[in-house]
Amino acid sequence: FVEGAGVQAQARAEVHASKLGLPRPGLMVTQAIDGLQAELESIGLVFARHIITPKRREASDLPVMTAVYAVQPTELTEPA
Repeated sequence: FVEGAGVQAQARAEVHASKLGLPRPGLMVTQAIDGLQAELESIGLVFARHIITPKRREASDLPVMTAVYAVQPTELTEPA
């Protein structure tokens, strides 16, 4: 199963390193889990781990009706 692939890869890397007389590699399981999560998110099988919340609008000091019917000064676009 895919869920065990990261653990299996870690075990194989440790065994291979010991056969070659190299130091044991650092843990790669976290990277495997992040990769699996990203892949499953990209094909829509799981919900996104980090949900981006939409920004809220800044509150205005003006009441709604005042803001709707407020007269905005017109700007001249032609040189005087």
